[in-house]
Amino acid sequence: MDVVYRRALPPPALRRWIRAFTYWEGGPPSAERSPKTATRSPSLQIDVYDDELRWYTNNDVHALRGVALGGVQSRPFAIDAGQPRLVRVLFRPGGTLPFFAIAPADLADTQVSPPDRAHLRERLAARHRPDDVFDLLGRVLTAVASERTVHPAVARALAIAERAPGDLTVAGLAAGGGVGPKRLIRLFTADVGLTPKRYLRLVRFERVRAAVRGRARVDWARVAAGFGYYDQSHLIRDFHDFAGTTPSGYLAGRRDRPRPTISTPASSTSTTIATTA
Repeated sequence: MDVVYRRALPPPALRRWIRAFTYWEGGPPSAERSPKTATRSPSLQIDVYDDELRWYTNNDVHALRGVALGGVQSRPFAIDAGQPRLVRVLFRPGGTLPFFAIAPADLADTQVSPPDRAHLRERLAARHRPDDVFDLLGRVLTAVASERTVHPAVARALAIAERAPGDLTVAGLAAGGGVGPKRLIRLFTADVGLTPKRYLRLVRFERVRAAVRGRARVDWARVAAGFGYYDQSHLIRDFHDFAGTTPSGYLAGRRDRPRPTISTPASSTSTTIATTA
């Protein structure tokens, strides 16, 4: 069965807040769960198939109508594996501030239905070409964007965290941001939804995931040393906290998932994939 996945950059004016738009179409609905790791990136999900979204934390089932705004997720969670038609906006840390009144700290580890969700969903559902969906998203978000954004000290800290080594401390991050550690913790948590310490842990964890992606075998002790962990047990703790499994369990789970193959030439911002059911 063909599955279409497209990813596109937002309009230039939105790129300081939004990483990408994505579009997924294909496959039947399914109650099977797809595990997800913790993430420092908020997102907006729009189900343009049946107006229902579910996600799972521990043994709890959460459900919203077809538009869900999710904040940073500091713990692993799961979503329905079968998503016949789904549109997403992937924000940068703190990137929801210009578009939604709810504070990032109040969005952390949850999802809510934003205002005017039904109107947005209906407009997107009426468009069947991914490029038309992305065009509408760009115009809608550009029209509602305000000047509200993260505090300058938080913006500096976020930029430093992107390029810093794995052993960067909160004190070092605060010094780079030009404020004291206590003030940075307060500002950062309010604007991002995570404490600086947990954010730095997530940055390092995501780098580890990227480094081992697609590998059949991994020397985890060497990975731990290379990414600034005290030892391998320190790395294992982060996998438990952020992925809900061990490093080896995470790698095995990735190998067991079906891998889509590229069926058409892909540009730097758009990909079409096909899978066989």
